[in-house]
Amino acid sequence: MTRPKIFSPAPDEWKPGKKHWLIGTAIAACGLLVAVLSFAVHLDDGGATTPISQPSGAAPSSQASSPANACRQKINLDEPSGWGPARTIPDDDEFVEWPAINQDDVGPQGDERDFYHGAESSATQDKGMVDAPVSGEWRNEIKVERDKRYLMVIYVHNSANELPENALKNTRVKVSLPQCNGVQSFSNAFVTADNAEPKEVWDGVTFYADEIFNLVYIPGSARMCNNYFTCREDAQKKGTPLTDSLFSQPGQQIGYDSLDGTLLGNYKQDVYVYFGLRPQFCAKVACRP
Repeated sequence: MTRPKIFSPAPDEWKPGKKHWLIGTAIAACGLLVAVLSFAVHLDDGGATTPISQPSGAAPSSQASSPANACRQKINLDEPSGWGPARTIPDDDEFVEWPAINQDDVGPQGDERDFYHGAESSATQDKGMVDAPVSGEWRNEIKVERDKRYLMVIYVHNSANELPENALKNTRVKVSLPQCNGVQSFSNAFVTADNAEPKEVWDGVTFYADEIFNLVYIPGSARMCNNYFTCREDAQKKGTPLTDSLFSQPGQQIGYDSLDGTLLGNYKQDVYVYFGLRPQFCAKVACRP
């Protein structure tokens, strides 16, 4: 099915259109902080705005790989954190013909198979850290340091058209955090839906440091932003909070106007899930892998 040509959006609502760099979703999501989500605007009848920083949007790697796990006692950045399963990106003017998760490459995220990123936060304490702007670039490989906090983002998009029969059902997001110590560790984000093909997709982020560490979730930092649960720079709107089920089976249910697991296709209903992480470093005298 061919995508319709773009048309002028209403002031507070983004409308779907032909595949280009579109920011309707980021109008809602980037309010989390402009410095956090400075995505480009590129419409057919307008020019592009160069972003300050954004997730890379690059293809994750030439080969899909299983989610990495555990911790490493030596740094090896050639070891993939994992992404998959392998899936084909449609042509620029085509939708996927079935409910599909992150199977596109020309929206605000770029290559959606690369949907999990992190960046150093400017926050100096845990409280309110998700509202603080990031001070570094969005990356898939992050060197962590003492007294630093890191904001993570997971992008979710139904790559089908917006017909009701193509809506994703029981859409959930879950995150794996290693429960071990090392100089390198991996975190993976998983997105699932009962009727998607494939039913589960994943992407990974590698963390490393000059000394042994582990990672902890900053309690209360998880939230979801989209065109309904908007996030704004002035912190008057902060999306909707998510629970600790984000870090357990079967994961946190997401959605558009409620956390009911339903996401229509096209870009109007795509979702950004945010949460904070903090590295813990072992005491130099008593530190075990």
